[in-house]
Amino acid sequence: MDIQILYHFKMTSVAGSSKILITESKPFKVEWEIADVIAEETDLDRTAVQNTIDMLEMAQTIPFIARYRRQQSNNMDVEKLRDVARLLQELKDVQAKAAYVAKQIQAKGKLTSTILRDLQRTTTVSEIECVFSPFKPASKKSLAERAKASGLEDAAKKFMKGGRMNFKLLVDPKTKGKEDVTAVQNGIMHIIAEIIASDKETLEQLKEISTDRESMIVVTPAKVRLDKNEKDPKKAKTASESHASLSENFDVYFRRKFFPLRDIQSFHVLAINRAEKNGVMSVKVTFPDRAVRRFDSFIVRKWTPPDATTDEYKLWKATFLDVYERLLLPRLIREIRSGLTKNAQSESLAIFGSNLKHLLMSPPILGKTIMAIDPGFSHGCKVAIISQRSEILQTGVFYLRFPNNSSAMLIRYLSTFKCQTIAIGNGTACRETEVFVSRILQTPELRPLNCSYCIVNENGASIYSVSPLAIEEMPDLDPNIRSAVSIARRLQNPLAELVKIEPKHLGIGQYQHDLPKGPLEKTLESVVEECVSFVGVDINSCSAELLRYVAGIGQAMAAKIIKHRVCEGPFINRSQLQEVKGLGKKTFQQCAGFIRVSPSETPENKTEDKVDSSKTSSEIHQCRGKKRKHHETLSHNPLDTTWIHPESYEAAERLVSIIGLSTADVGSSKMKQMLDKILRNAGDETLADNIGVDVHTLKIIMDGLKSPSNFDIRSDFSEPVFKKGVTSADDLRIGTKLTGQVVNVVGFGAFVDVGVGSDGLIHTSKMRGKLVVQGNKVEVCVDSISGSKGHHSKLKIGLQLLRVM
Repeated sequence: MDIQILYHFKMTSVAGSSKILITESKPFKVEWEIADVIAEETDLDRTAVQNTIDMLEMAQTIPFIARYRRQQSNNMDVEKLRDVARLLQELKDVQAKAAYVAKQIQAKGKLTSTILRDLQRTTTVSEIECVFSPFKPASKKSLAERAKASGLEDAAKKFMKGGRMNFKLLVDPKTKGKEDVTAVQNGIMHIIAEIIASDKETLEQLKEISTDRESMIVVTPAKVRLDKNEKDPKKAKTASESHASLSENFDVYFRRKFFPLRDIQSFHVLAINRAEKNGVMSVKVTFPDRAVRRFDSFIVRKWTPPDATTDEYKLWKATFLDVYERLLLPRLIREIRSGLTKNAQSESLAIFGSNLKHLLMSPPILGKTIMAIDPGFSHGCKVAIISQRSEILQTGVFYLRFPNNSSAMLIRYLSTFKCQTIAIGNGTACRETEVFVSRILQTPELRPLNCSYCIVNENGASIYSVSPLAIEEMPDLDPNIRSAVSIARRLQNPLAELVKIEPKHLGIGQYQHDLPKGPLEKTLESVVEECVSFVGVDINSCSAELLRYVAGIGQAMAAKIIKHRVCEGPFINRSQLQEVKGLGKKTFQQCAGFIRVSPSETPENKTEDKVDSSKTSSEIHQCRGKKRKHHETLSHNPLDTTWIHPESYEAAERLVSIIGLSTADVGSSKMKQMLDKILRNAGDETLADNIGVDVHTLKIIMDGLKSPSNFDIRSDFSEPVFKKGVTSADDLRIGTKLTGQVVNVVGFGAFVDVGVGSDGLIHTSKMRGKLVVQGNKVEVCVDSISGSKGHHSKLKIGLQLLRVM
């Protein structure tokens, strides 16, 4: 695919150079195809890449392509599709920038055929910058520009060509920069240095220095910087202690000190950047002498005139030293640090995306009444009990410092509502609350209930509790109680609750707060869209916050769909979505397969509309007085409960007819038996041809017809770990075997909640070649213990992975 960008220029001519005019009839055009570059970089099939690009250009969403266009994309998964989409945008930006640079150079009258060809072959922004460097307007404050303003530019060009110079003749005491011979020589040297520093071949050779195996980043502790005007000794002491405390977090880096550029890890880069930003670490990039000497030899060969005199050669050597130390070396270090940071951020985004996906895909705990406790000391532990339908049944507060009253309250609540499941937030006082709850569960009154509890990640709950959405959902509750309700709902249906919270606040990334906001939000939005779409939403019960993440919908359309549901009554089938104002054929194509219409919510099965939290007072007010339209002529289609896309309904009905059943048998054991039988007899390709679809679509149809209406794709992911008793940190010994759950995966390993109040770390070197993801249940062995067992925040537990359960 080529993106042609047209530029109109006035013909210019500069003597001594061959100009290429870019016009409307001869637009700028790169010499490469986007699909070729992406296919080479990702090692994907070129045709599949081109098909995917075409679909993305038609505004088809990644979840839609991943599920319903697998034939065209050659079975690409979501991660590969995201890579293609990202590279597509990056290469479009490269094409646009290359065309812009061509325009800028031509406007200066310096666009030669060689320069144009170089621009047409560039595939990265850095390559374009390298070509454009000699033509960029220099700062008027630069040393070279000052020398040019003094009238030394012609003399510098003459000196570069090997012309003999009498510097004394250029001296002019009245002109700044020409006061004496030294000033003249320095001015000429600065002009030449700028030319060398902008040369494409020189810049390419410069980069070779960083590829040496001994090129590395060196870190040392930074000296504490105190305000010289600070006279209060207490404040100065506090600043010094704060600096020392921050420095302790990076002791492992200070002990190692050297990090080779060739194999530095992404988490090292981000940690070093953070330490440097906080003023506790000094960072240098060093290169071995042999690499610098190779570059020095190159620059001498390229730029020194062959017949230079001894004095001229000395001036050239001084120029080379100046251009290297003042211009080239700082530029190289900036590019290295910037490149390392960019790569580290990309890897951190991928890690965060993976963790978020597994967190959102945690299986729901349905059909149970849940008590949630948001722990706390001074303000007490907040309690909320929600029903199987997520309705708030009871709220309250108890204090750990009053154990008798607190025990009585919890026992009364649990007994009254027959609650067997308790969710404890992992914030302040979590450990103490867990010990308290585990003791209560052993009382005679609660033993018949067979209660159990689990620890729930409460990151972001406090932020959500004061958000406009939380206030609208629970206007009469205190923000602290809202947090407890959120914790309960996180356990009951993680996906539906966690979409209400900005992903960066969920505490599951690797230096996520150091990542650029734009790419972070875009990546996480894509992951949430993938999870919501693949799980699917029930159009008659989902909230606007959940619905907005379905592929192709968005926030504005979600609000319109909810308003339509409130005003017109429940949806009876998928096709009714097209009645929503503004929801056209393209949007319907993208979202329909991810939306389900449960038969229990249709008018023929239910006489009253379902009351849910998504019906806001403002929406109901807008609909007040309007006649609710129940479409008695419409009927529910059993295929609307499956992930079969409406565009494949005819093929699905044809298949069902072939095996002698009807769509009413969807999800039945008889349907599964008959489909398995015909597939064995006919084979997938023949069967697909018979119903007029490709093999990938046939699989979607068959899976949809076999799956029961209550099937949930999240059942394949790891469930929360429930406990009845507590393990003490005092019980830990080297070699102790424990079970736990992975709560965060980072570049250097995985953090595991083993139930002792402090997460343990399985370093990558202790994983024995196994792969773990967020949410996995694992069996581990304690490998090391350091810090204080009495202070959970300071306790550090090293673990060795035994098996993934």
